Amino acid sequence: RSTNVKMSSVGLAECLTKGAEAIGWRASGPRSVLGVSERRGFGCAIGLWTGAGGSTPSGAQVDVLEDGSIILSNPVVDHGGEQQTELRQMVSEVMGLPMEKVASIWGDTDCCPEDLTGVVASRTTLVVGVAAIRASQEAKKKLLRLASEYLQADFDDLGIEEGLIRVRSNRDLKVSFRDVAKYAASRGESITGASSCQPNDSVYSFSAAFAEVIVDVETG
Repeated sequence: RSTNVKMSSVGLAECLTKGAEAIGWRASGPRSVLGVSERRGFGCAIGLWTGAGGSTPSGAQVDVLEDGSIILSNPVVDHGGEQQTELRQMVSEVMGLPMEKVASIWGDTDCCPEDLTGVVASRTTLVVGVAAIRASQEAKKKLLRLASEYLQADFDDLGIEEGLIRVRSNRDLKVSFRDVAKYAASRGESITGASSCQPNDSVYSFSAAFAEVIVDVETG
């Protein structure tokens, strides 16, 4: 039955392709005989979920500390869904640091950005996640600007690899997050990024689950 919902992007085909590759669907075929009484079968199910439409804004803040680690301050209460792990992964990917170098502070009204909706409506990934990404991008831009001064290198020639800021045209020139953060502190500056996000429309997420089952047809 048509719902007349228009979607700007659909990730279902990618979910199916990656899942089929991971389980070896094409190589094995949907069914196969393993022995006299054993049969192997593969199954697939797809899913769709919507959420976050028209909710209130949420914010996030990212700080690079003088020891080179990162703090993500956010309003999300982790109630067992590993929301903080997810948000730390996002920050880690943007900043180019291992996830163990990213810690989070959440639910502290003294320092965390506000959130008027809470952890409901499947909104954490979209709303707080986007805020965390934007905050990370802002902090990263400040980090690279300071690194360019420290290394006396062009801003556009810098990149982050394995937790180090390197000059692409001269890979021997590099500096750690820690040294840049200390350089910033000596100048009375902080490496901080803050942002918020408020979605206007609902968003859709897609999934595909695969299973491999071996059954003894004689014994069940």
